[in-house]
Amino acid sequence: METMLRKVVHVAGVLAATAGFAISVPAPGFAESIVVDWNAIAVSTALATGQGPVPQTRSMAIVAVAVNDAVNAISRRYPTYDVMASPPAAASVDAAAAGAAYRALTILYPSQSGALDAALAVSLLKYGIGVADPAFGFGESVAEQVVGLRSNDGAALAISFSVRRQSPDRRRSSYARSCTAR
Repeated sequence: METMLRKVVHVAGVLAATAGFAISVPAPGFAESIVVDWNAIAVSTALATGQGPVPQTRSMAIVAVAVNDAVNAISRRYPTYDVMASPPAAASVDAAAAGAAYRALTILYPSQSGALDAALAVSLLKYGIGVADPAFGFGESVAEQVVGLRSNDGAALAISFSVRRQSPDRRRSSYARSCTAR
């Protein structure tokens, strides 16, 4: 019965993502955590926009770095990438993570703001966080810093690529020369 439920959740998630809705169902087997929830929201959001694999990888990295820096600026458990602000006193790690993920995603995917607002409302309710929490605002500011750091990384540049065509005889002779050179 549990296997069937997992299949139904997976199929529902795929259908929702392809229909353009952000979902917040983490993969089965992962511990419940706001970071895991927002990672699932980030993946669903990227899939809903139809973003290609290379820009999607960049976007996921930006979200992950923003969450990492917001959480670890507070917990100091691991080093941060480049956080430039101090967290508020007695800051909530969950609120900072939600703020960072939400803000990074709304900057990267402005067309998905409605779905992200809905996901945020669910997340805040689930974890008992308010947007007035200073740690939420801290997370948002960290996300803005991370996105700003990556704004001129060359990802938006159009790169042209052309293949030089060779005649079949020239390719054969190039291959033959490389084999005899060994």
